[in-house]
Amino acid sequence: MPPLVAACFDFRGVIVNHENDRGLIPGIENLLRDLKARGTSLVVISSFGPEFVRARLGQLGALFDGRIYCASEEGKLQVILQHARGCDIADLSQVAFIDDKPENLLPAAKSAVKVIGYLGSGKYEANAPSACQANGIPFASTIAELRLLLGLSPK
Repeated sequence: MPPLVAACFDFRGVIVNHENDRGLIPGIENLLRDLKARGTSLVVISSFGPEFVRARLGQLGALFDGRIYCASEEGKLQVILQHARGCDIADLSQVAFIDDKPENLLPAAKSAVKVIGYLGSGKYEANAPSACQANGIPFASTIAELRLLLGLSPK
């Protein structure tokens, strides 16, 4: 597996809880810090505007180096591809996209981008694991599983 160069995260449900858009998903801060320490470019791709996301991330936003993009569900792959081009990442298998909503992952799953479904705050718990499995998308139910899929130790 090629080394991960960039990791693109959905905001609501993956980084913060769906219920209040503020409470971090347990363990996500350490995961982000570990990826950043490894030199991975971190990106937020959300249907919410960058100002909204920055305000809720607070100091954690510094880990993303201003890489907070607004995109509809259908436009997330385009933002990922644009980010990869801007960072001179030719091998898209070195880019991961993590989202809790399987429908958001499907367009990227048809590309070389490494897509990962993640339970996160659990809003899509009823259908996410089976929808991901049906489409050959790896799924993480826990932060430890997500860490492994991103090439980190489970802690």
